[in-house]
Amino acid sequence: MYLNNLDIAPVDLKDFFDRFPCMVSIKKLLDGFVLEYPGLLQELRDSIEKGTVQEIKDSAHKLKGVLINLSIIRGYYLALDLEKNSEELNKKEALAKVDEIKEELDKIDGFLEEQHELFR
Repeated sequence: MYLNNLDIAPVDLKDFFDRFPCMVSIKKLLDGFVLEYPGLLQELRDSIEKGTVQEIKDSAHKLKGVLINLSIIRGYYLALDLEKNSEELNKKEALAKVDEIKEELDKIDGFLEEQHELFR
């Protein structure tokens, strides 16, 4: 899927490598993120279900920071959109944004598998 389309990959490896020039370590970081992001998304969902607008913004901001540090650019922009627009969104719309973020993050595991040659 991504082998010939690195420009549409869920992770900007060039950006990541420019900041952290070790592919093996990048893979370890991304593998760790794959295990951790469901908890971050649940925290965001919980803030939407029970929290205030500020709690939603804080959860989206936290996720956004993690995503940009891992060069997960599209995910970053989706989290930024949720953070910026949390006051205007109703619960259903906000949860749909979380689902959109999840769809993007779900691509990472497959991407890592398909690009295993890059991480040797």
